Amino acid sequence: MSFIDTFDRVGPDPGASWETVAGSAWVIASSLYLKPSSTYAYTGIRAVGTFPSDQYAEAVIRMPSGAGDSSYAGVAVRMGPSGDCYKVRVLPTAIAVYKHLSGVDVYLADVAAALALDTDYTIRITVAGITLTVRLNAALVLTATDVSLSEGNPGFHALTGQTSLFPRFDNFESTSPGVIDPGGGQPGDGSTANTTRDIITLPPLLPMSVLGAGFKFTDPIFRSRMLRVTDGGVLATALNASYRTTSSSPSRGWNAASTKFFIVNTQGTVLPYAFDASTMTASRIAGSGDGGLVLAFNTEPEFSRNNADLIYGGWVRGAGSEATVRSYNFATNTYTEILGVRDLVPTVDAGGRTYLRGISSGSNGSSEFLAFTFGGVAQDADHYIAYWPAGNLGAMKLMDTQASTINGVAMGTTLGWNVHNIQMDQSGRFIIITKQNDSVTWVWDTNGNTVSHNTVDGGGHEAAGWQALVNNANNSDSAEWQYRSLFAPMTTRELVTPYPTISAFGTASHANWNNANATGDQPLFAGLYRYNHDAYAWREWDDEIIGIRTDGLQVTVWRYCHHRSDCSVFGAGDPAHVNAFYYTPRPNVSPDGKFLIFTSNWGFSLGDDPFEWGPNKRQDVFMVELGYGELVHGPGPLAIPAPF
Repeated sequence: MSFIDTFDRVGPDPGASWETVAGSAWVIASSLYLKPSSTYAYTGIRAVGTFPSDQYAEAVIRMPSGAGDSSYAGVAVRMGPSGDCYKVRVLPTAIAVYKHLSGVDVYLADVAAALALDTDYTIRITVAGITLTVRLNAALVLTATDVSLSEGNPGFHALTGQTSLFPRFDNFESTSPGVIDPGGGQPGDGSTANTTRDIITLPPLLPMSVLGAGFKFTDPIFRSRMLRVTDGGVLATALNASYRTTSSSPSRGWNAASTKFFIVNTQGTVLPYAFDASTMTASRIAGSGDGGLVLAFNTEPEFSRNNADLIYGGWVRGAGSEATVRSYNFATNTYTEILGVRDLVPTVDAGGRTYLRGISSGSNGSSEFLAFTFGGVAQDADHYIAYWPAGNLGAMKLMDTQASTINGVAMGTTLGWNVHNIQMDQSGRFIIITKQNDSVTWVWDTNGNTVSHNTVDGGGHEAAGWQALVNNANNSDSAEWQYRSLFAPMTTRELVTPYPTISAFGTASHANWNNANATGDQPLFAGLYRYNHDAYAWREWDDEIIGIRTDGLQVTVWRYCHHRSDCSVFGAGDPAHVNAFYYTPRPNVSPDGKFLIFTSNWGFSLGDDPFEWGPNKRQDVFMVELGYGELVHGPGPLAIPAPF
């Protein structure tokens, strides 16, 4: 859908679809001509209507012989009634982008050219957020950024040194009012997200150092709408702290209604946000904390899969030596203690300070299930896994991985190791266990208390869906994702074939599948990142947020945005980046599959984090709109979002 005018009509009036901003305009012989009111006077017209802020303008332009080097013509975007706009100048020797403000042209960028007079050229200028791009005969030639203009309409402009020489325009095309920009052959064309296998390197970095929390913009390549959720000023008591998505990417960071999510800062402070999908706006929830509600948890929490007002997290009992699980209800503003670790093992941690980790939730119908690990003073020291139906502690199942028992009864499988982390599948039946110093996971089927080891195509970061698991195995290529039903975990199928043409093992990913449900195999979402100073050539999907089709009907990878988090130092032991793990994007998708939050250091441009235990760059939370509604068997047509 586009706004198109071929001017194939009898003039001279340009018609009701256009309004004159300066000078005059005529339609003659199926073409549009602009005439200045005086020598070297600005001339312009713009389309009539209410256009989205992200828009483009394209036309065939011909400069007449004798126009002179100082004459130019072009198309414009965000043109206001007084003529303020972003415009591309087409001259014989250059193509340039300017902003026109209060009658003055302000230079933004240019590129040398050798354009002939009396020759047709197709010129397109696109604005998305603060990013401007220019195409000459469909080829990208110029990019610039600016924050001055946020709205207006597409149109034409010109300046000539002689009032008798008029630039000629034809075949104008632009965004339809209320419709996003098709992007000159780029993704976001109103049909589907980008599914190409093109190698797309990073575009210029948007200047987040001057664009704070709440700034909305469009990914300059993939056309997805995006939001900066946080900046260094979120907490007055912790200025310039980092803000992050969950450290374990598969965790449930959104509530059941996709209307709330939580983030965590460098100090472990848990901040819930309210989210309005209609305006793509995230805001602190009201409360008595620093600028809003601060949740009283001492572990990263997990939302309930069933109750949109309920979230579970860790706390302490009494004098503070016993770790407990409790819930918070947003509707009633109340905390409720559920249990303490000494309720399960009175002698845990030799009677001293106790800890717990990895609170997980899942549900099947109205039945919700919870789990967590404990028994050690740090991650990789735990060996107990508690699992129970919410509200029914009498049905508790307690696995001891060191003793290889469940509720004190020997299992059929010998384990004898500590736990690194756990996650629960969406149905609440299966617990995925990662052991200490081993990325090949184990699966506990809580219905029959059987445990199996995913030795077939195992390894790599994984995410659990509805009674299924996908792991980024990295055995044959960094782009190897293996799908397995948790009822038959030794049987796998690859989700992405063929691999990229350039074989490499220098990228990794974290994934989230919290949009999965019993109706079908919804897409898995992953954030890929290059690490440890990866020297491999750039490949498709590098440093991108992607969706991967999981139903097996066909191979599809949807591409949404570059996350812009520089993870090159992760794994390199660089003393200038002491906690580079938190540079990884760790995406977290809303249950309705429409939005995704992720972490980014935005190319090291967000400043330093004074609260980290050593030198480290700040991170913030960003959001990307996935552009479609409920997902069954992969994304369908792209839903056209309302203008920002």
